[in-house]
Amino acid sequence: MSSETLPLSDAIPEPRAKGKGADRHAEADSDGWSPSDELELRQAVEEAEADVRALSDVVTALETAHDPDIAAQVALDKVRAAFGWAYGSYWKVDPADQALHFVIESGDAGEEFRKVTLAASFKEGVG
Repeated sequence: MSSETLPLSDAIPEPRAKGKGADRHAEADSDGWSPSDELELRQAVEEAEADVRALSDVVTALETAHDPDIAAQVALDKVRAAFGWAYGSYWKVDPADQALHFVIESGDAGEEFRKVTLAASFKEGVG
């Protein structure tokens, strides 16, 4: 199986049929697509391609992570960078108290937020 990513733009569907509901597409050109349809579809394709690139980056980076903590940090860093997030955090359930606890973070959301995050835990149904 090839690791080459095929562009999703190659899979653009045929334009919607004219007829019922065609009033929305009154300005459609001869192939049945209106400019807003094409723009909406192109944006959806670009977003899907970005999602695929982000997933590929995470999987590639995880190949070198040899323990769960490193894997979580690598994945969080890659996802945050791919989507332009200023901050992301990873939480998991501690079997001892069955509560969700902060584990790692990536980026910066300010010192006050960090203090609250480090002190927080959540039981099921809380928060």
